[in-house]
Amino acid sequence: MPRSPRFSSNTIRTVGALLPGDVLAKINSGEGLNGLGPEDYGLDADTRMRDVINSGWNAAKAHWWKFQKDLRSLPETEAATSLTRDKWIMPLLSLLGFDEITNNPTSINMAGTSYPISHTFHQSPFHLMGARVELDGRSANTPGAARLSPHSLTQQFLNRSDDHLWGIVCNGRHLRLLRDSVSLTRQAYIEFDLEAMFNGEVFPDFNLLYRTLHATRFKGTRPDDCLLENWIAAAREDGIAARDQLRDGVEHALTTLGTGFLSHPDNTALRELISNGDITDKDLYRHLLRLVYRLLFLFVAEDRDLLHTPGTMPETRDLYKRFYSTQRLRTLAAQPTSTQHD
Repeated sequence: MPRSPRFSSNTIRTVGALLPGDVLAKINSGEGLNGLGPEDYGLDADTRMRDVINSGWNAAKAHWWKFQKDLRSLPETEAATSLTRDKWIMPLLSLLGFDEITNNPTSINMAGTSYPISHTFHQSPFHLMGARVELDGRSANTPGAARLSPHSLTQQFLNRSDDHLWGIVCNGRHLRLLRDSVSLTRQAYIEFDLEAMFNGEVFPDFNLLYRTLHATRFKGTRPDDCLLENWIAAAREDGIAARDQLRDGVEHALTTLGTGFLSHPDNTALRELISNGDITDKDLYRHLLRLVYRLLFLFVAEDRDLLHTPGTMPETRDLYKRFYSTQRLRTLAAQPTSTQHD
C-alpha cells in the first residue's frame, strides 16, 4: 500500500488535531482532497496554480520588506497596530483573495460579554494586531489584548458563538488559524511563522499557506458549509479508516514479530523459557503488544516532528532524519533487498 504524503516544516506548526499533517500534505501537493483545483480558487480551470502562488509570493515579499523597514522607524514602545494592518496584513490577505474584510468599529457583544474583535470576513472573525503585540499575552491599554490575549479572545469568541466556526488571529509576525473547539483546556490551531517564512525565503511553506488560507476556503452559505470544514470531515473519515487499518496492522505485526522471535536460531533461550512454562503465551502476547505500541508511538512522534526541541538547527534535524530515524529504517524495509542481514 502506498504511503500517505508526510508534512514537515520549520515555519508551520500544528497544535492539537485541527488539520492533521497528512491532510496538510495533501493540501500542499494540491491532490487528494476536494477544493484544490484552480476553479476552486476562483481561477480559470487551465490556470497553473504554481504560477499564481509564485506571483503572490513575490508580491508578498515586497510588502514584507517594506513593512520591516517602516517598522524599524517606529519606537519600540509602540504596538504598531495601524502600520502592521495597513502595510502588511491587509495587503497579504488581499493577495489571498480577501477583498471583503469588514472593520469592526465597536466590540461584538455576546451573552453580556464584549469581544473587541478587529475585523470580520463573512462569518469568520479576523483579529488583527500590531507586530509588537504578542498573540499569547495581554497588553495593557491595547484594544483587543487588554482583558485577554488576542489568541484567547478569538478562541473564546468562537467557542461561545453558534454563528462562527473558523477564525484568524495575526500580529504580522505569526498568523494562526483557529476553529470552534469543544475543548476549553487543550489548544488547537495551525500557526504560520510569517517572520521565519519571509526572512528565510521559504516558498514551499507559502505554497501551503496560500492553498490553506485562501478566501475561498472560508466562504459558505452556513458556517459549516466551507472547504475548511469539508477538510475536517475528510480528516475524520481518514481517521476512521486509519483505525481500521491500524487494528489489522497491529495483528499482522504481532504475528510477524512473534513468529520471527520464536523461529530465529539465536533465540534458543526464549524457546526454552516458553517450553518450561516460565513465559506463557499471554506473557509473550503482552510483551509483543507493548513493543508494537511503543514503536507506533515513536513512528507518530517522529512523523509529527515532536522528537526535536524547539529551536533545533535544521542541519541537526536533517542529520537525524537521514541516518538515525525510524523513517529511514521504514524506507529501507519497504525496499527489496538481496542481503541476509536481520
